[in-house]
Amino acid sequence: MSLPIALGSAGGAVILLVVAAYLVGSRLPATRSATASVAIEAPAQEIMAVLSDVASQPAWRPDVLSVEVRSTDEWTEQRRSGESITFRAVSRSERALELTFESTQGYHDHWRGQLSEDPGRVSTVIKVEESATVQAPFRRVLAIVFFDPEKFTADYLSRLEAEVRRRSAAAPKR
Repeated sequence: MSLPIALGSAGGAVILLVVAAYLVGSRLPATRSATASVAIEAPAQEIMAVLSDVASQPAWRPDVLSVEVRSTDEWTEQRRSGESITFRAVSRSERALELTFESTQGYHDHWRGQLSEDPGRVSTVIKVEESATVQAPFRRVLAIVFFDPEKFTADYLSRLEAEVRRRSAAAPKR
């Protein structure tokens, strides 16, 4: 086989692959969601304190390089991957936090955390619901291949629980 024919075949294969990825991506759902919950042995106010202390996230989330806090209701995470995600608090109470977010990687949507104290124990269940919408078909394919929202949400809650425990152990005892 001559070089021009081989290059033409390779080029045709690449074009076919790009078209196939676009067609697959355009048929994938734009929005993917995940829900996870965990019981943390702490009162709701201690968990909310960690959630609200966004500037400390690089200390307990290894994927976050830094956080630029603009106000209590707006901040931007710089991820180690180079991605930036801007968050805005939509609503906040003693038992709930709702955020919207927008990423430089082409996705946006919302995050909700709901806290429910167990009256029989000193624990609080935190339930997190997160949705991410990806408009671009190629990015949808990449998101399906490289990002598992269920695993991400469960990992986030595991790290949150560890940070709440760390702070509780470091707090002066009364």
